[in-house]
Amino acid sequence: TFIATFHAFGDRMLREHGFAASLPADFRVLSRADEMVFLRERLFSLPLARFRPLGDPGRHLPALVEFASRAKDEDVAPSDILAFAEDQLRKATGTVGDEAGALREQSLDLIEAAAFFEAQQAALSASALVDFGDQIHLTLKLLRQRPDVALALRKRFRYILVDEFQDTNHAQLELIRLIAGEGRPNITVV
Repeated sequence: TFIATFHAFGDRMLREHGFAASLPADFRVLSRADEMVFLRERLFSLPLARFRPLGDPGRHLPALVEFASRAKDEDVAPSDILAFAEDQLRKATGTVGDEAGALREQSLDLIEAAAFFEAQQAALSASALVDFGDQIHLTLKLLRQRPDVALALRKRFRYILVDEFQDTNHAQLELIRLIAGEGRPNITVV
């Protein structure tokens, strides 16, 4: 029997399979406050222009960190965000008017936010750090890239009970699906 929150489960899987997940054995999980300090120390190496105003360079950092966190909760990669934003920018470029201008500005904001997200992940990885969302995000990546690990988990966790199921996000639901496997009626949700 194993009882854990989604994040604690992800943390345990990453520690058990750190090598397969390309993580060092001594990786550390940052709190949101620690992550903010970490990123503020690297603020001028992050690919920010629109979101780094001269008067207050760190002003948008909390919102950008929240953006990256929500993307992880929805199992969306920086490359997916970038592709969407570039597509929206192409649509805006071919038209005129206020709506086109607004779409262009939103697209440029989204392109910079995606670049931040990617740089944030690279900086964390280079320092053997993960944030709260990475505990699930990296576990999903591990299970998708290493079917042998997913199979071992299916054998280990034959029955799954999820409490407070209404509070699960998309990434957590995908984690449940990967652990349960196809066509296995072994999940109970509350």
